[in-house]
Amino acid sequence: MIRYGKEPDAGRLKGLVRSAFQGKQEVTDADVRVARRYAWDLGIGSERNDLVLTEAYWTQNYRRTKSEDPGRGALFLCANRDSFFVQPMTGEEKFCQRCRGKQVQA
Repeated sequence: MIRYGKEPDAGRLKGLVRSAFQGKQEVTDADVRVARRYAWDLGIGSERNDLVLTEAYWTQNYRRTKSEDPGRGALFLCANRDSFFVQPMTGEEKFCQRCRGKQVQA
């Protein structure tokens, strides 16, 4: 998950990740990182190499508590692209719980 901008709110991103895990996994300040991208870094021609954007990001693969357990909980984007859900890393579900309920009703 990435938030872009001149000064993105890393705390808001951390809150989003925490809410997506719904207390199933700890998310700390160290799990969300901030990176600054400059013109040279993005291959943009510029005489001054100005700051182009800043990104606050969280990636499951960089987590300090990363586990190699294939059954560990991982965050997935619902196939409807409107929510996130947690399932084992080896899980095959494509939809969040809410959308799975809609499929059963249809």
